[in-house]
Amino acid sequence: MTRSFPLAAVLVALGTTAVSPAAIAQGQTWRLTCSNHGNAAPEPLGDRPGHALQVSESTCTVAGGPMDGGVTSQQVIWEVDGAKWTLLVSTSLTRRPDGRLLGLNTVGTLDVQMQDGRPVGWTASGQGKVALASGKAVALAGKAFTWTGRTTAPGVFTLDVTMP
Repeated sequence: MTRSFPLAAVLVALGTTAVSPAAIAQGQTWRLTCSNHGNAAPEPLGDRPGHALQVSESTCTVAGGPMDGGVTSQQVIWEVDGAKWTLLVSTSLTRRPDGRLLGLNTVGTLDVQMQDGRPVGWTASGQGKVALASGKAVALAGKAFTWTGRTTAPGVFTLDVTMP
């Protein structure tokens, strides 16, 4: 069964974070508030019922942490297999005047919350790494991060990113 609702939120292009070397602290967490844009309805693959790809794009603002005030652009591709959602790839680019950061995610899962047989939201989690960084963010290049996400309103979600 294909679900069509603002799951583009699922976008976990997360991890995008630029920071000065002094700001890189163990366990530091910050939040991205994101809005989906475009059509994010799952696209059936046609090989079996309920098997689809979901491609979504979003834009986020960063609150707290080393990239406070930055803007993140992200794209996410999920494999949907019935109720099971698996992240295939997600990229994100966070921009600030004093740095750039490219995040890459290849591990993640998403759980759809249902109410009265209809999807009403989701929670997700995963991990990634900083693939490229410049300016103040250069010290983050190659560092790993984890993230969790959840819907907060239709087409809107938050991502909490932690540098372990």
